[in-house]
Amino acid sequence: MNKGTMIAVCGSKGCGKTTTSVKLAVKLAELKKEVILVLTDITAPDINVLLPAEKNINSMGNIWAIPDCSVDVIYKAFTTTKSNYIGILSYKNGENVFSNPDYTKENIMDIFMKIKNMADYIIVDCVDAFAYNVLSTVALELSDKVIRMGEATLKSFSYFDSNMKLLMDSRYKSSQHFKVLSKIKSYQAKDIAVSHLGEIQAELPYVEALEKEMLEGELFSLSDTKPMKSYYAGLQFLMDYINNTVTNTLPEAEDAKKEDTTRKEPPVLKNPFSKLNFNRKRKEDSE
Repeated sequence: MNKGTMIAVCGSKGCGKTTTSVKLAVKLAELKKEVILVLTDITAPDINVLLPAEKNINSMGNIWAIPDCSVDVIYKAFTTTKSNYIGILSYKNGENVFSNPDYTKENIMDIFMKIKNMADYIIVDCVDAFAYNVLSTVALELSDKVIRMGEATLKSFSYFDSNMKLLMDSRYKSSQHFKVLSKIKSYQAKDIAVSHLGEIQAELPYVEALEKEMLEGELFSLSDTKPMKSYYAGLQFLMDYINNTVTNTLPEAEDAKKEDTTRKEPPVLKNPFSKLNFNRKRKEDSE
């Protein structure tokens, strides 16, 4: 029986898919939920952007090509974070589309089913060009929930006008996607976005501090500054969707009026991947 909930995060280029995937993982870790974050971008691997100081980076590149890949082999492909509740499957910096053998849909489906038994949530950060990325395509088909993100820009509108046609097949359940308008700025026409993205169910504002976190490799931290609180108020809609408690109005954020510059580290709790003792391996590798 598959215990984990699989969530695919998709959308137009640059709309904040990776940022949102990470922040959802951190928020779920706060709730003591085990999370596997799958980063599917092979053209520009994200792991060194998210963890620039991490020296022990593992690659998931080969596991998807192994027929009936064992759980032990999958565990060895994980990269750890400061939070023992979050494990990452990603490509390494320097890898490209020719670095690994071709994947089959059957192998990918098998591994996704196996990792669903490893954690409470599997968050798959899909690439915008999902038609050319088999991991993203299969994730969109298999996921229990899909978060579809876009911006109020002409480029994003053009993306959805072209690419939504590729998800019309019933197996993608596109009518059930949770639609998010992201990186919103005050001067943008949000109402026009509805005609291209569909009915918007959540909004995430553009926050300069969030962009700074990305540049500094600090996305796995939690900042309580006033701008970030407005972002987390919007993110709560996505959390409600994930946890089947969706509401119809934005969460109140009265306490966002108070400035708080405290930055929290993600919770360091029990290690759900303790079978191979990642923390011990990290220490041994550094010696």
